[in-house]
Amino acid sequence: MPLVHIPSNLQKHTLGQNKICIPGSSLKSVIDNLDSLHPGIKAGLLFGDRIKPNISIVVDGEIKRSGLMSNVSKKSEIHFIPRISGGANE
Repeated sequence: MPLVHIPSNLQKHTLGQNKICIPGSSLKSVIDNLDSLHPGIKAGLLFGDRIKPNISIVVDGEIKRSGLMSNVSKKSEIHFIPRISGGANE
């Protein structure tokens, strides 16, 4: 099963777990299965049927820009990375 790394801002849904093996063959199925085990986490990742603009998804070291239908393998590692923004305006 793919190994999903949960960022700290979403660990409130997983009772503090930072890594979870979740079945699925696409990002969509992994997120759906993750949400059925940990309700509410999907809302932190998706806006409707799209990945939130402040989240990057990395599968096996590659940023996935192809969306939720991207395939994953049984040995995939999936990271949900919150984008960092900010800085000083002068």
